[in-house]
Amino acid sequence: MTPDANDLCVFAIKRGDIEKRLDINYNLPQYAHLISALRTKFGNNLKRIGDISDVICGPFGSAIKTSDYQESGIPLIRIANISKDGYMDYSDIIYISEELGNSLSRTQVSKGDIVISQRGSLGQCAVVDDTFPVQNISANIIAVKNIKKVSAQFIHDYLLSTIGHKLLERSTSGQVQQKITTQDIADILIPIGDDENKLSCVISRANERKRNEYKRAENIVIDSRKDVLKQLGLAFPDYKPALYSYIRLKNLLEFGIVCNTHSSFMNKMLYIMRINALYAGCLEDYVEVNPPTPNNRLDDNTMVSFVPMASVEERNNVVHYEEKRYFEVKNGFTAFKKGDLLWAKITPCMQNGKAFCSDEMPTDFGFGSTEFHVLRKKNDKIHIPFLWVLLTDSSILESAQGMFSGSAGQQRVSDAFLKKLPIVLPPLEVQIMLADKVFSALKEARAKVQLADSEWADTKAQFEKELLGET
Repeated sequence: MTPDANDLCVFAIKRGDIEKRLDINYNLPQYAHLISALRTKFGNNLKRIGDISDVICGPFGSAIKTSDYQESGIPLIRIANISKDGYMDYSDIIYISEELGNSLSRTQVSKGDIVISQRGSLGQCAVVDDTFPVQNISANIIAVKNIKKVSAQFIHDYLLSTIGHKLLERSTSGQVQQKITTQDIADILIPIGDDENKLSCVISRANERKRNEYKRAENIVIDSRKDVLKQLGLAFPDYKPALYSYIRLKNLLEFGIVCNTHSSFMNKMLYIMRINALYAGCLEDYVEVNPPTPNNRLDDNTMVSFVPMASVEERNNVVHYEEKRYFEVKNGFTAFKKGDLLWAKITPCMQNGKAFCSDEMPTDFGFGSTEFHVLRKKNDKIHIPFLWVLLTDSSILESAQGMFSGSAGQQRVSDAFLKKLPIVLPPLEVQIMLADKVFSALKEARAKVQLADSEWADTKAQFEKELLGET
């Protein structure tokens, strides 16, 4: 039977042996062309990562629970410990007991192994350094171990290049939350015996330049935020997870009973804000939290703004608005008005500081993820951009985790945290001045990051050209 021209036919391509992947995405022409180019250039020197290493995944199910976290022991690598620029980040490391870690020895890694994120920032990877002699990986991490015939650094740089990105993109699956599997990583083709040192230098040097620019951009914002806290007379302690908690009676009555590794820190933060000279009461005295948004004057064809969680960047007040007709979003989404502040309540978006002021929204009404809390000012005693600066402060975000409830993967902060949060308010003109200082720093930092990203993209493309001999 000859298929109709409108029918979609998917053909598998050969990959050494009979190809088993029949995904439409996997066999798109651009990926087939890349595989063909790699085979033509490298022939028998093109190997699967699984042929030159062991590729493993983290422990399944509830092998490691949040209740297993502790202050010392064997470090547990999570996605948060793999930086966006491809290095290990131990600033938020947690530990599990040596007994538990060693019982999961198959999922342990050490210096020279590669760890890769399986979800979220797909393919984000780093070479494990010698900070710790041994570490365990969490469920959302894939590890490449016992690497032969090529350096770990070259595999790392290869995965960060445009070639690696395309090969990872080719293998992703899932609609709502994309993921990659150990088999996907094992099946990635990589050339062996090429001038890997030269190619790695291209990536490594550019990556180092990008890291430095990112750091400079980050420091610009950090310094501006520190200056705000200094002028407010606030000195917050560094967060340390606690194995036991205490909480003041006032907090028990206002916030409800909470008990997790952030509870004691939250208790300290609330106290520090209440004894500040500029303490002005609870936040609910100045803003409505999740107020009703009357929209009875909207007809089905009225254009409104739409903001899914993915459209909000982290801690920089950047949001990418979509426009939709009212009938498309009037059910099942959070309604808000221009000028409101939206603050993510679910993990990990809340910890990452996904929040934005909607004062530049292109329409009067907006609809967004149900995982946002909406804050709307009651009077002119508070400047919403100043409130954004406070609510995206790293210490405030840490303390909010003391109010987490729900399962480990779907924890949320209740509106009680925002309603009862002690608020520190200088005069309105000072609020505006402090907020403007942070927003100016954010603008300068974004410009640096954009330039660094552009140079990094050019370098990754150059890596591909040099690898394939197209220069």
